[in-house]
Amino acid sequence: LRYCFCRINSPCSNVRDSVRLKMNPPCADLPSLDHLTQQDYMHVYEPSDDTYLFVDTLESEKEYINSKNPRVCAEIGGGSGCLSAALSRVLKEPAAFFISDINPFAAQACLKTLKANKVAYGEVLNADFLNCISSRLERFGIDILLFNPPYVVTPSEEIGTSNIAASWAGGVNGREVLDRLIPKLPGIMSNTGTFYVVAIEENNPDNICQMLLEVGFNQAKVISRRKAYNEKLMIIRADMIKQN
Repeated sequence: LRYCFCRINSPCSNVRDSVRLKMNPPCADLPSLDHLTQQDYMHVYEPSDDTYLFVDTLESEKEYINSKNPRVCAEIGGGSGCLSAALSRVLKEPAAFFISDINPFAAQACLKTLKANKVAYGEVLNADFLNCISSRLERFGIDILLFNPPYVVTPSEEIGTSNIAASWAGGVNGREVLDRLIPKLPGIMSNTGTFYVVAIEENNPDNICQMLLEVGFNQAKVISRRKAYNEKLMIIRADMIKQN
């Protein structure tokens, strides 16, 4: 395992008080997170309903994911590292994992989670998106990419921090971070890469799917849904088939 620190310049702001009610525990078992404490969760997004839906979706997609024989997996905004660890358990064959998080506390948490769950090879990047290794990704491409973005609708000035607020503050329509990422995806996905992303109803998921199609994905659709407290959560899957 290797921890790569990539210096970023982001303004700091006060973290809002945020209470996430865990009303829908996952059907699938979560990866080991016993190494993380409540002190860690003061600075790192604690797995909640969106995480649980994502873990259950990955488990239900197990056959499909393995049919793609993934060798390179990545996660943007890894938080606790729970999703990448969950994906590693779904795979029949080991793969290389790359995780980024703009929050340095989250990057450290991801590294601990990969170690605790015995992921064979992983790099954790304290960076915005996967910018630090974009040139490498352009060469071999990501087979499976996970993103639980900051999707909460907030004022634009709340985004762009490098603290825990970066895990939820999504700006206008909760889409500012995701909309900045989508145009970059064709350059880092493999020829048959698959992108999984969380959305809520307020994000306009139909428009997200349309954007993904416009940048080159062959199909994009909602594959799972769950209501959690006041959020209607969903997972979108987008599949790439590039022409050589």
